[in-house]
Amino acid sequence: MVKANEIIIGCVALGGDNNIILQSMTSTSTKDIDATYRQVIRIIEAGAHMVRITARDLEEADNIGTIKQMLLKAGHDIPLIADIHFNAKIADSAAAMIEKVRINPGNYLDKRTGKIQWTDREYREELQNIKLRLSQLVEICKAHGTAIRIGVNHGSLSERIVSKYGDTPLGMAQAALEFAQIFKELDFHKLVISLKASNVGIMVAANELYRQIAAENVLLYPLHLGVTEAGNEEDGRIKSALGIGYLLSRGIGDTIRVSLTEEPEFEIPVAQKIVKLSNENQWRAPLERVAYLRRKSNRFLDFGDQRAPLVIAKAHKYTKQTKADYIMNPENGTWESSLGTHHIDPLSFAELINPDITDPNNRYLIIDPLTCSTQKLLQLKNLSNLLLLVHKTPETPVQKIHDLFGEIQKIGLSQPVVLKIDSETEDYETFMMEAAIIAGPFLLHGQLDGLWLQSGHFDTAFASFAILQASRQRMSKTEYIACPSCGRTLFNIQEKLKEVKERTSAFAGLKIAVMGCIVNGLGEMADADYGYVGAGPGKVNIYHRHELIKKNIPQDQAADELLMLISETNKIN
Repeated sequence: MVKANEIIIGCVALGGDNNIILQSMTSTSTKDIDATYRQVIRIIEAGAHMVRITARDLEEADNIGTIKQMLLKAGHDIPLIADIHFNAKIADSAAAMIEKVRINPGNYLDKRTGKIQWTDREYREELQNIKLRLSQLVEICKAHGTAIRIGVNHGSLSERIVSKYGDTPLGMAQAALEFAQIFKELDFHKLVISLKASNVGIMVAANELYRQIAAENVLLYPLHLGVTEAGNEEDGRIKSALGIGYLLSRGIGDTIRVSLTEEPEFEIPVAQKIVKLSNENQWRAPLERVAYLRRKSNRFLDFGDQRAPLVIAKAHKYTKQTKADYIMNPENGTWESSLGTHHIDPLSFAELINPDITDPNNRYLIIDPLTCSTQKLLQLKNLSNLLLLVHKTPETPVQKIHDLFGEIQKIGLSQPVVLKIDSETEDYETFMMEAAIIAGPFLLHGQLDGLWLQSGHFDTAFASFAILQASRQRMSKTEYIACPSCGRTLFNIQEKLKEVKERTSAFAGLKIAVMGCIVNGLGEMADADYGYVGAGPGKVNIYHRHELIKKNIPQDQAADELLMLISETNKIN
């Protein structure tokens, strides 16, 4: 994998052969200097290397400078990042005081006009106007040694980009590349690039496309990784591990931020685990992005034939009430399907080293990637009534799993494939995040017909379904797209997310967005069925898909209004 160029941001070296840099973002109002300062201290104590603070106006930009001086006086030389939207003058002001500014190409200079078509001439002229305006920021940054992050969000692509490339991963990559090329022409190279989305597949695809095109055009600036609006608790951690871990484990990324709807200092231990687990599960891949293409497989039992991947679980205490599709009774090895179609007698699983793999009783074949060979796989070519269980033990290098799936694809085996991951960890957070990092690439590439997580310490069905849902392979519960909060949020989003979850969790399969403000909210909730979006102090707007249904609802009434709207338009599953 081609490495990014190294840049220096304050006291931090980013890119090149340096370690992954961890960062978070304050959620307090930047107008409250003391509260924001105290939160920065907590983030530093949690282990962050950089901290981002929103700046909505010139007063808040000045406040970030004041906070910087307070930190230096207390002995903390951590780089601060000003988060800028809409107003270029704020970026100019902040760049003179702190180490880095983040600008969003979708709303930094481009304005929303409703225009949907651009001629080639208009497109070029707009880029020239952007270059002229960015030249002022560049001069300030050069004078003060300030870095710039080009922060592309899927939810806020400019009308100009969407008109040419669509609301797509390619559009995100091109938005970053256009600004990177302008900065290169202005001889400014202290750049960081980020391409973020709440949809893990879109986020991964955008980063892979950018890295491929950037390498071809020698624009290898460090990459900042993150899944926006990941949510909270288990789902937020799994979604973050799936997206960030996918890229880190294949060698893409230089700094990360985990966006949880929790206190910002809680993000850092999660980020530390993602980095550690990604390092332990490295795999090689060509520079070219591997597009999603669902693997074709025959139908066997309930598996395969383009059906959503199924979940296998071994119940610690056997019960037919488990949510898994296939459940094994640990006392006698009996398997039952909660789909109501099969009762399977105890099996003696076949091994590929077994000389008689054509035995009709061997309907389930465990494949050990450490001992499997191409010759053995070729023997399966014409066998149809067979389920392949690819077995990942703690001792199996993840690269062996990738090599095996490459051979399965190359040979053209048609049997459904289940990935079985054994875990020995006694920490539940580590267990579910590692499973997401290992299984993620195969799900995002469409290669799996089933997932089987096995642990001696936890029931595994919840994590299995959450990983499938985060990869958008199977929707089995309500999905929440929730921002982590920042100084732009005008209500307690953690409390409101909890309330919305409690009121709407029965609507399995729906996607509900809970957003603090409209900066990225309307875009990141683009594929959500319903939106709960901050509109002002104590006020909420309610959306049904792209349509604003109820405006400026008092926040203490908004959950009721959302539930009423959902009830009117959907039936509880």
